[in-house]
Amino acid sequence: MAYGQLLGLAAQILITYSVHWGLGSHIEGLSPKQIEMTMTYIWHAQPLQLLANASGKLAIATLLVTLHGPKFAKAKTIFIWTLAATQTIIVIIAIAMIYAQCDPVQKLWQVSLPGSCDGRERNTKWAYLQGVLFWDLQIRPLKKLLLSVLFAFGVV
Repeated sequence: MAYGQLLGLAAQILITYSVHWGLGSHIEGLSPKQIEMTMTYIWHAQPLQLLANASGKLAIATLLVTLHGPKFAKAKTIFIWTLAATQTIIVIIAIAMIYAQCDPVQKLWQVSLPGSCDGRERNTKWAYLQGVLFWDLQIRPLKKLLLSVLFAFGVV
């Protein structure tokens, strides 16, 4: 849990630096250097935020494993750690997708740098896939919408 807190703190520090350089301000009022520095800090904060979230979930998984009763203990433990491992793998894939968007990676925050950002289209298609998963579910539209929102925000 302390590890997650430290990662979250590090992410917040980077976001604060990003605000210092102009995050939240109109782009027209920022110099190219301010835009680059804002983007640099915000892009580097994202993986830290994801890792902080995942480490918190791992801490909760550890707690659940120690608290569950003796009935079906082995099955529950396997189930909980499978979920935790899946979450960790998803976070690692998400971080890889963040940095794989542009070639070279620095193009994420240095827009004028020669290169390409073809990965952004791939990531958009990946996001649409989540919506398609719920399209044919036989549940009320409101539940479909709520489920989609929960998945989109990473709650589930």
